[in-house]
Amino acid sequence: MHLGTQVTTPLPTPVCYLYDCTHTVGVVLYCLLTRAPGHVQMFSLLSHGPVSLLRALADVHDQYLRDYNLPITEAELNRDTVPGPKIAAELCKGKLQEAPIVDAAQDALNDFMRELKGPSRGKSGGYHAPEHDPFVWFQLEGIHMFLSLYTNSGSVTCGKWAASSFQAAIGLGKGWYCAQQLCHLACGYVQSCEVLPINPYGDWNKSMLLNETLVNTINAYLLKLGKEITAEKLVLFLAKPEVMEEHGIT
Repeated sequence: MHLGTQVTTPLPTPVCYLYDCTHTVGVVLYCLLTRAPGHVQMFSLLSHGPVSLLRALADVHDQYLRDYNLPITEAELNRDTVPGPKIAAELCKGKLQEAPIVDAAQDALNDFMRELKGPSRGKSGGYHAPEHDPFVWFQLEGIHMFLSLYTNSGSVTCGKWAASSFQAAIGLGKGWYCAQQLCHLACGYVQSCEVLPINPYGDWNKSMLLNETLVNTINAYLLKLGKEITAEKLVLFLAKPEVMEEHGIT
């Protein structure tokens, strides 16, 4: 890129966002890649509510696209700015997230729609219902809504990553934290088309007594104890390393 160059094609519309982890004070750091190599611009947006913050993000985004098409100046090339994206990512681990381009998100959404349909029934036609619990389904619906808002040309937030995530969160009846989680989940899926949300509580509602082998082991142990049965003895028995390993107790 040279001095005075007229830029006709802007950088990909999605840029880098830096979120306040708590979202309780309505502050978002908005990080934009500049035309000068290795430079970024930082914008700190203060808001008294999510709606005004969303409008501020949209205004900065639109201004960014307008400014990007102006000729590059000498001051822009020579000024001192904050570190480039790679360094910024190291300084802000866990907070800096680069939004995918719209085309990549659209491809991921097409693949995601097939995932929502479930396995094919083959020659009989139709699809088997996906085996997802309500916890996972809620997140899948959020990702679907988010990517649809981000990629659909009829959406008012089309091409606007943060705004689309917040609108999707509103549609789910949630707030900023949900929007942040949707960004994380959607980015993971766009990158690999394999990363799906997992319910960390999914196995907690299954009783260990559904394992018939374990039930037989417990019954044998209780018969051995006879009248000396106590809850403490049973707990200690199930906590033995060999018993845990044999029956997959974690």
